[in-house]
Amino acid sequence: MSAFALFTGAAGGIVHAVSPWTSTFLSVAVVTGVPLAIILLLARPGQQLSRVLPTLVSFGAGALIGAAVFHLLPESYERHPAVAFVSLSVAAGVIGSFLLERWLHRWQHTAHEAPAEDASLAAFNDPSMVAVSFGADAMHNFVDGALIAAAFLAGTGPGVATAIAMLAHELPREVGTFGVFVHYGTRPRRAVWFTVASGAIAFLGAALTLWLGEGTARVAEFLVPLAAGSFLFVGGAVIVSQLKAARTWDLPVSQIVAIAGGFAVSAAAALTMAH
Repeated sequence: MSAFALFTGAAGGIVHAVSPWTSTFLSVAVVTGVPLAIILLLARPGQQLSRVLPTLVSFGAGALIGAAVFHLLPESYERHPAVAFVSLSVAAGVIGSFLLERWLHRWQHTAHEAPAEDASLAAFNDPSMVAVSFGADAMHNFVDGALIAAAFLAGTGPGVATAIAMLAHELPREVGTFGVFVHYGTRPRRAVWFTVASGAIAFLGAALTLWLGEGTARVAEFLVPLAAGSFLFVGGAVIVSQLKAARTWDLPVSQIVAIAGGFAVSAAAALTMAH
């Protein structure tokens, strides 16, 4: 028996007598709270966020693409055997995100967000990309909450295992998404609140699943390939925007390594949880 199986079995025993509502909400709180704690440390005044932001944003781009490739796409094909449906849904996620960003960009060209507290933090002032990134993050969190709840309805063991798997891939992705928010002009404190609001969507998905039953989770599963497409769009757009900010087609080695690192961490989390 693997160490992961032993750990989930022990954790499942601890919460065995707890109701699915309590178990689910505690698990969702951990999955959303751990990344938030790290983000709060990054957002603290005097933490020199400007120095690490380019690397953090690159890491986030890699983590988003890695989450799509190693987590969301395999999950989509597992839950939806029809390859054509998954492929079209992923394409819809990419194209839909692009069209939404273009529409928002035109709509907000006369109503830009206030400048960042430290102008050196933001490579761009682009609330439209912030909105698209937030939407993709919120959609994914809703699905995660619903799947965690559905797993706890099936038993404490599956619930704990699912929550741990979610935390493994949520941690790098959420921290990276915070960097993306700041990269596109959001003030760090406001980016923290965006993270809190997005995390709250996970509780909504969990509550609806517990209240209405596993049917909600099955409906939420149709959002998985759409979220994958959105993550691919945002991750690619971030890399392109970094190239524009650098005014060159060559990124510093540190940022290239960070992109690869974010991709590798997402891959490692997915592969570890698969065994």
